[in-house]
Amino acid sequence: MRVDLKLMLKDKKPLSNTEIMQFCSDIPRFRGVFLRDTLPSKPLNDEVGVLNLDCSASFGTHWVIWIKANDNCYYVDTFGYGPPLELIKYLKHNIIYSTFILQDVGTSYCGHVCLLLLDNYIKTGNFISSLLYLVEGDK
Repeated sequence: MRVDLKLMLKDKKPLSNTEIMQFCSDIPRFRGVFLRDTLPSKPLNDEVGVLNLDCSASFGTHWVIWIKANDNCYYVDTFGYGPPLELIKYLKHNIIYSTFILQDVGTSYCGHVCLLLLDNYIKTGNFISSLLYLVEGDK
């Protein structure tokens, strides 16, 4: 069952790991929702995942997304930062990442943006066009 992201974004409430897992429950190749220090030991050839940049000793700070399609790895942080060291070590490949700023400082809709990107990527199979869809809007 899909979560209504547009409605949740209108409410501007942050997403929990449970809400993210609910949204992703029927997505093929979905690896899971993790904290930066709880990633699995090895990546699959093809997977998508959602990562919180906090560690397991805390409550969570910021959602990001990764996509691995064979040797192609993609990462999006809505503030435009590169991937954390833990994800780089986990994926063991060069990672293409977005430097677009998709979220204003002081807001809490990072999870929504990540899921909108993931939803569009699953529909198109194209990371760049999915990212540009978020940056440019539906023109």
